[in-house]
Amino acid sequence: MKTILRYLLYLILSIGAGYASFMCGAENDFLGKLSMNLLPLLITILVLYTTLSNLVLGQIQKYQEKNISNLTPVFKALRRNVYIEFSILAFVLIFFIAKGLVLAHYNNEIIIKLLNITNNAVVFFALFYFLYVIYDSTMSFYDIVEENDKSQ
Repeated sequence: MKTILRYLLYLILSIGAGYASFMCGAENDFLGKLSMNLLPLLITILVLYTTLSNLVLGQIQKYQEKNISNLTPVFKALRRNVYIEFSILAFVLIFFIAKGLVLAHYNNEIIIKLLNITNNAVVFFALFYFLYVIYDSTMSFYDIVEENDKSQ
């Protein structure tokens, strides 16, 4: 239930940010402009996450040598984040292709506005989620390093 509420909050926040960015106008629509470079940016963040995950895993191995504990949930969480990030990347790519097809065949002002707001919401959600995962992984890394220092 908590997870569903969190993703619902992400969705509401993304739509709000997408709408606010759209309302700034074409010249100042930061999220709209960012969408042109979103896929390379997300791939770069995914590479950063992979690097951070490896650092976390190295620290977890040090922790596990000193403390007998079941760390399967940690490994599952790291793996789940990778699955979600790849899913978001695939969704963004499919969305951009579909958006291009719709814009090529329909010239309705309402459809264009809705697509631009949705585009901004997708950009915000993807970027926000990826950055949240990086933040969470970084904090995990610091926590496990601190825990390893205590046990020495």
